[in-house]
Amino acid sequence: MEDILEILDFELITYLAKKTRIDSRKIIDDVRHKLSRGTVSNLENRNGNINLKTLTQYLTSLGLSKEDVLTKTKEIENEISDLQFQLELAQILLEEKNSEEAKSILYEIQIVDFHPLACLTKYILGKYFYEKDNFKAAKEVFLM
Repeated sequence: MEDILEILDFELITYLAKKTRIDSRKIIDDVRHKLSRGTVSNLENRNGNINLKTLTQYLTSLGLSKEDVLTKTKEIENEISDLQFQLELAQILLEEKNSEEAKSILYEIQIVDFHPLACLTKYILGKYFYEKDNFKAAKEVFLM
């Protein structure tokens, strides 16, 4: 599996790992096997330097095969591409002072806090509130 991990985006792989664990309703101790909690936490949160052997071991402990990783990262890439389009559209609508349409797009987006585009989504939502002169709501979004 290490051969494919070298060519895939590290952020996507770590997102896939955390999403897989959470979707299966498991805690770190359930899936860490011989890895320390700190190592798994660093891996899932993209902290420190994680080598390919450790990443492979963790993905295997999650029950993901090489084919699963390839298939699921492709699905995530497609999801991210679609979400990026929606976010770009929302930004354009905000710039054109069409904030209500932007708001409806932003409110339809339901992603977890560790999603690769979570920060951008929050930024644009905060920008919406700022444009509406709702500084309190903008601040809450920016500080979430």
